[in-house]
Amino acid sequence: MKSISMKNFIVFFLLFIAMVLLQVFLSKRKDKFMGLVLPILTFLRSLYTVFSLWTRSVSVGEIFGYFFFVNIPTIIFIVIYFISRKKIKINEDIEKMNIPDLR
Repeated sequence: MKSISMKNFIVFFLLFIAMVLLQVFLSKRKDKFMGLVLPILTFLRSLYTVFSLWTRSVSVGEIFGYFFFVNIPTIIFIVIYFISRKKIKINEDIEKMNIPDLR
């Protein structure tokens, strides 16, 4: 197994931070489906890698382990999406409550 150099680690870490910030931005948009773009893309990428492993005759246990490992960013992006949407929903409910108070 190759060791990852510190330079590569920093690049991947900064790329992941940028993707998290993009996910937060997309999740806070009015269009609720924009926040699902990155989770869908990362999930499709994980399916592609799992199917490519399948063609190499890798054991089923290794494939499942790799599938869960590769989907960690997908899970993080979905959690960010639901947290952001929940905050938006709360703000909309507060706005709806404040409208009758003005009359």
